[in-house]
Amino acid sequence: MRWLMGTFWEIETPGIPASDAVSAAFAEIRRLDDLLSHYKPESELSRLNAHGQAVVPQELADLIGRCLAYSAESQGAFDITVAPLVELWGFKDMAPRVPSPSDLALARQTVGWQRVSVSGNGVRMAPGTRLEFGAIGKGYALDRAMAVLTRAGIARARIDAGGQQLVRGTWTIGILHPRCDGLLGSVTVTNQSVATSGDTERFFIHDGIRYNHHIDPRTGWPSTDFASVTIVAPDAEAADALGTLSTVAGPEAARPIVAAHHAEALWYGADGRVRTTPGFRWQPESPGPKGDPGTTRGQQVD
Repeated sequence: MRWLMGTFWEIETPGIPASDAVSAAFAEIRRLDDLLSHYKPESELSRLNAHGQAVVPQELADLIGRCLAYSAESQGAFDITVAPLVELWGFKDMAPRVPSPSDLALARQTVGWQRVSVSGNGVRMAPGTRLEFGAIGKGYALDRAMAVLTRAGIARARIDAGGQQLVRGTWTIGILHPRCDGLLGSVTVTNQSVATSGDTERFFIHDGIRYNHHIDPRTGWPSTDFASVTIVAPDAEAADALGTLSTVAGPEAARPIVAAHHAEALWYGADGRVRTTPGFRWQPESPGPKGDPGTTRGQQVD
């Protein structure tokens, strides 16, 4: 287990002791943190944000390009230019607050995926625009870390990045209940990623309203309709991006996008209602008492 990208990462390789491959996988995650972090002033992303344009590693340019595709697909529900709004609401510095209407209007002027262009490995942004990969970075790192294990010949593994999981082999993954102690249910997956986006960790309550860090880039306000969204997807990058996209856009708009990426989704509404895509296969569990939801874990299925 390591603390990377602002969360705990755990790599499990049943029947195989800690190895050079596991160390290499953690090293890959650390490399990507150095590339994608908007907290580290020396990262490639911070350099791009500081200058507004840069020739960046092709890997970063390609990731930005895929993010822009998600933005176009979702009509802006997914948008990596949301950084100024995340900062304004205080979620970056862990001092959450409701911004003034004037500050919100000013920040919104710098947000919008159309303000970013990629040509080769050159990236250009409109003045004031800044990027952050909170909605996709962990997923991308999960895929790259698993690729390291796969190249080393490890056929069965589980990588957990703060609750988002990517597995090789067949595993049962628990889905945290966003309002009660314990699990909402579980899914059994093979060679897939399971990501749950929710409001159980980064949130605050103001005037009886529960605000979370899933900010709708189109309005500047946090999305409050869904307490959690769980995505099952073929890869972790898609699961991560679709989780944020589906939280902001909601089931009606997100379902065709989720289907286009060969994924499935479950929405747990703020009203307690559960909605799913047609192919979401899960095992519901009876809720426990209200309290801390605990920790999502994966269990190997032999």
